[in-house]
Amino acid sequence: MKNKSWEKVLFLFFFIYGIITPVYAEDGLVSDYSNGTHVVVNATSLEMFLFVVLVVVFFGVVGYILYLSNVKAKDRRGFEIAESTLKEILPEYTLDTLKKELYDGYLAIQQAYSNYQYDQLDQLCSFDLARQYKLQLNHLHEKHATNIMNGFEFLDMKIQDVRKEANNIVVKVYLKTRYIDYTVDDQNTLLRGDYQNKVETESMLVFYRKKYTGRPIRFCPKCGGEVKDRICSQCGLEVIPKNRFLLRRKGAFL
Repeated sequence: MKNKSWEKVLFLFFFIYGIITPVYAEDGLVSDYSNGTHVVVNATSLEMFLFVVLVVVFFGVVGYILYLSNVKAKDRRGFEIAESTLKEILPEYTLDTLKKELYDGYLAIQQAYSNYQYDQLDQLCSFDLARQYKLQLNHLHEKHATNIMNGFEFLDMKIQDVRKEANNIVVKVYLKTRYIDYTVDDQNTLLRGDYQNKVETESMLVFYRKKYTGRPIRFCPKCGGEVKDRICSQCGLEVIPKNRFLLRRKGAFL
């Protein structure tokens, strides 16, 4: 549930409470003017009734908001743009071919992360995301640890948005996968996760591709060696063209 929904619930709770509180104060305090003292008596049936109403309304609203949130989440999971909409922006793709390319790129990023392949992360992700991943890997390296992800199962993918953004084409994707995810130290001692049971995740991915220039990459960005068939003849790096889709953002699907 989003924070704004909770804000509405809390506002409603305190609003109702603010209405009832004066009733409590007026009905629960009885003055004994003869002795010059004030005596607090037990809650009346009206107070109890109002309190029960408050509790029922509060939890009813919470339940209703949770229900709407769940319904909207299911609707978002099932939504996918029409292929005709896709072809208006990317005429060379179908939904299936685009899904395959993006999923292959996603798997390549997970493999690069598990293998500490910084150069591949630079080529498969945006600058900011690659930097974030490399900082995480540096932290793991200091702990002599490795995060291993493998055994990926493709469960579902939906292309939910395709648009032009300046000189880029941006694609928003819902992805559901299942895979092994665990972390070990250099003695192969398990630090986190489970190397036997798979976890199931739902992610929101945002890819982008720069406008196609048509110019092939001739020299390796890492060592300057000559590139032949996307492979550097000197260091063996697979050089990915700049017009390939890069991952800009990865987050949990809510």
